[in-house]
Amino acid sequence: MTGTFFGDPEYHMRNRQAISLLTLRVSLGALMLVWGLDKFANPDHGVAVAGRFYFGLLDSAAMMPVLGALQIALGLLVVAGLARRYAYPVLAAVTGMTLIGVWRSIVDPWGWMFEGTNALFFPSLIIFAGVLVLIAFRDADTLQVERLFSKKNAAHTRPAPLADAHSAPAAKQRAAHRSE
Repeated sequence: MTGTFFGDPEYHMRNRQAISLLTLRVSLGALMLVWGLDKFANPDHGVAVAGRFYFGLLDSAAMMPVLGALQIALGLLVVAGLARRYAYPVLAAVTGMTLIGVWRSIVDPWGWMFEGTNALFFPSLIIFAGVLVLIAFRDADTLQVERLFSKKNAAHTRPAPLADAHSAPAAKQRAAHRSE
C-alpha cells in the first residue's frame, strides 16, 4: 500500500472528488425541485417569471403544473444520479435558458447600464457552470443510486482509480461509463 499514515492518498482524492460531485449534483437537483414545486405552490409567480424573463413563453397558468412536474422529475433524476447522460444536458438547457433570461443581470448586476437588473441573479452563471462541471466529470460521479443498488456495479461504489487520460484503464473506464 502506497500512501501516508492515513491510507492511500489516491483513494482519498477520488473520494473527495466523488463527494464534491455528489454535493454539486444534489444541490442542483434540489434547485430543480424547488423551482418545480414553486410552480404548484404559486403558479402566478411562475407565470410572472415566464412573462418577465422568458419572453412570455409558456406564461400560462395552465402550463405551470406541467412545467412544475417536468422540473420535479428532472430534479429527482439529477439528485439520484439516474439517466445522467440525458438528465445533465436537459439540466444544462434549463439553467442555460435561465442564464439567457437574466443576461442583463449577468453583464450588469448593479444596473449601471441596464434597467431592471439585480445582483441576486448573478449566481445563474455559477449554477450553469456547475452543470457544465457535472457534464465534464460525469464519469467521476460515482456516488449515485443506481450504483448503490446494482449488483453489476457493486464493485464501482468506491471511486474509480485515477488514471492517465490515455492509459488503457482510463479508456476502459470511459467505455464502461458511456454505456450507462
